[in-house]
Amino acid sequence: MAVLSLKCSFDFAFGTILGELILSHSDNLSRTIQTKSTSASEAQQIAKLVITTMQQIHQDKQYDLFWEKLLKFTDIMDISPPHLPRRKRRPARLVDGHYPGSAKDFYWQQYFEALDNAINCLIHRFDQPGYKTYSNLEQLLIKASKQEEFEDEFQVVTDFYKNDFNKDVLRAQFITFGVDFNPKLQADQEVTIFDIKDHFTTLSSSHRNLLNEVMKLLQLILIMPATNSSSERSFSALRRVKTYLRGTMLQGRLNNLMVLHVHHHRTDLLNLLKKWQMNLFQTVNTDCVYLEDFNC
Repeated sequence: MAVLSLKCSFDFAFGTILGELILSHSDNLSRTIQTKSTSASEAQQIAKLVITTMQQIHQDKQYDLFWEKLLKFTDIMDISPPHLPRRKRRPARLVDGHYPGSAKDFYWQQYFEALDNAINCLIHRFDQPGYKTYSNLEQLLIKASKQEEFEDEFQVVTDFYKNDFNKDVLRAQFITFGVDFNPKLQADQEVTIFDIKDHFTTLSSSHRNLLNEVMKLLQLILIMPATNSSSERSFSALRRVKTYLRGTMLQGRLNNLMVLHVHHHRTDLLNLLKKWQMNLFQTVNTDCVYLEDFNC
């Protein structure tokens, strides 16, 4: 009864509608940046757009619309109308002389406080110095691949990593890399880090040695993902694969199942029947050779 009474209160309805308003934007942002192909710079741009959207909601006009929607919801759900809480006596040194004159003014403070917290958390998450450095790394490599001007990003990256890169050699290799990579692009094609990685996998060892500094920078980007969603998915997959009913599974079998489960997009392309037939054929031939050795 206590839970039912709480759900029928105006405070619960206010928190539900306000939570839906804020989480609809934050969850959409989270879903978007968790895709494997999203770069750090793209995630920053998307986050800025969501922050701007939430700042637009942070207005008195939007609060009036929110309040009307809330009152309609309470009427439909037959929830008691809002009322001011009983005023508590406070010490004279803590009294500021202001007390809301209506329930709408009372909930106004909570509305804007919740939005402020959400906006500040997003700004703090996507405006970190390390995130900016990672974004410059990506933009430097992408701009070099398209033979665009990259001097600003180049200075930021080389100043941060200092002696980890040979600046003169890296600048020369970027020019060579652009000459090699850019002609393979189609008109108006968007370049991603994964396109550049696929390009390097097709190069010979001597060709990679020619662009060894660029490869070092690419490796730095690949070992620092823009989000940790991929690693979190691996832990979720481990929980699905190794259940309580599979507690005696050995490490080798678990590793094999995890590879098949995590890389399911490749697993689905395998022709398991053909693989089984080939293994059976090899097994039969091996048995025949074994029997021939003993003149059976």
